[in-house]
Amino acid sequence: VVGVEALVRWRHPTLGILEPGSFIPRAEESDLIVEIDAFVISEAARQMREWIDQRLPPLRMSVNVSGRDLLNAEFVDVIAEIKPRSPAEGAFAERASTEQGDSYQMGGARMISVLTEPSEFGGSVEMVRAVSSVVTVPVLAKDFLTDPYQIYESRAHGADALLLIVALLDKKTLASLMKLTHDLGMQCLVEGHNETELETALQ
Repeated sequence: VVGVEALVRWRHPTLGILEPGSFIPRAEESDLIVEIDAFVISEAARQMREWIDQRLPPLRMSVNVSGRDLLNAEFVDVIAEIKPRSPAEGAFAERASTEQGDSYQMGGARMISVLTEPSEFGGSVEMVRAVSSVVTVPVLAKDFLTDPYQIYESRAHGADALLLIVALLDKKTLASLMKLTHDLGMQCLVEGHNETELETALQ
């Protein structure tokens, strides 16, 4: 077994177990489908957490959701990124980071990620302060963070959140940097590339 699918059933008090086809179409006609999807996602996440705690082999889980959820701007949060250049694609068209941030927010972005790494991506922590001055959504400072000084520096320049990459950090350092980030009033976006790294991040 390499994957599972979360399927909803209705345990009716008199009719017994009902298949989705007998109630989902009616739920789709009202806001009830949104509540059902939220319940299924929550239960799927709880079950996955339970399996991880039991040290079971990693599995992929799929969850079906209604098209109505995908039309809800709050259901799928978009993190828009500001990046002057990349090693693979070179420099991007010149555009002020403040102008980018403002247009991303107007386009519906729920958070703006500012790539601050200077040598390969041409970023800087000063860009975080500039973007923060023109938007109201949270701003995330994105770099290869491994040192507490970088956390303090990002906060001093107005970051609301930070990216921590599991592959770059041992468990002790990851936990320490997460605690420091939270202590300074910021949130962590923790990046993992496989099930093992995901388990490390959730510990």
